[in-house]
Amino acid sequence: MDPDTPIYHMAEYLEIRGKVDPVLFEKAVRTAVSAIDCFALRFEEAPDGPPRQYADPPTDWPFHMVDVSGTDDPPARAAEWMLADLRRPVDLRDGALFTEALFKVEEDLFFWYQRIHHIVADGLAGSRIASRVAAVHTALSAGEPLPDGTVPSSSVLMDADAEYRASTDFELDRQYWTERLTDLPRAVSLSGREPSGTPHELTRHTLHIPADAAAELRNAARRLGTSLSGLALAANAAYLHRATGQEDIVLGVPVLGRRTALRDIPGMTANIIPLRLAVRPKDTVRELVKQVSRGMRDALKHQRYRYEDILRDLKLVGGGGIYPLLVNIVSFDYDLAFGDA
Repeated sequence: MDPDTPIYHMAEYLEIRGKVDPVLFEKAVRTAVSAIDCFALRFEEAPDGPPRQYADPPTDWPFHMVDVSGTDDPPARAAEWMLADLRRPVDLRDGALFTEALFKVEEDLFFWYQRIHHIVADGLAGSRIASRVAAVHTALSAGEPLPDGTVPSSSVLMDADAEYRASTDFELDRQYWTERLTDLPRAVSLSGREPSGTPHELTRHTLHIPADAAAELRNAARRLGTSLSGLALAANAAYLHRATGQEDIVLGVPVLGRRTALRDIPGMTANIIPLRLAVRPKDTVRELVKQVSRGMRDALKHQRYRYEDILRDLKLVGGGGIYPLLVNIVSFDYDLAFGDA
């Protein structure tokens, strides 16, 4: 409920190549937003209890159409606008929990920017929302009937979570994590200090891996019998061991936190699971990769048990957490069509 931090904003933009009618595009976005009820969630603090959420469908919200095509560096000007929005805190009680904007970069190039607060949506929801907008825009462009207007309610996700928390699976998962994280070492960050709590701002660095290096990494993953994600987790664990000297390593790994049958419902279920690894100087890369694969395979069976609950169980609420490094691997190749674009 902290109104002063923008740290839980989640944003992305899609490059749309081709002719785009801004009026039609705005209509597609507004149609999709009105059909997806996680956009309607609002929050309030109760005087004598936990915060409450309620539904208040948004109606009078701005759609930003920004023409940067005539500026000296259109992509940079668009990025400045987006980052300024991303850094702007919102009050969950009465603030705008999402932003929608379309940037004209060139005659045949547009950027669609969407920012949503993480309390109402996760990364999987972002891809589902983008797919919905693309489908609605394509139908409007062709003058065809809109796709089925019924989008499953995010309350389905909430009901599934409530059912899980009342089940034996919940207790079995609690037992798994309690045993897995017993005698946990004190987390040490790359700085040599304990990890701090949630920051109020981020430092961003972007690196584009050359195509030949990326191909070499994919080949290495295949040789080692793992995925690119598994190789990345193993590399981060090895680096953390080398940098800190710790042999009992815990990485934070974001996961979907929902069953396959619920993957098409926009909402917030994303969770973080601790991946605990023993990293010793004499280990080979292949041995470490096998340990990562085995650890992730086991942990994913228990991914619905919330990281917040793990902290409560370990009596670590309000501390720095149990992992000094979080490795988030996400694919953003949506491969969408917006009419002919």
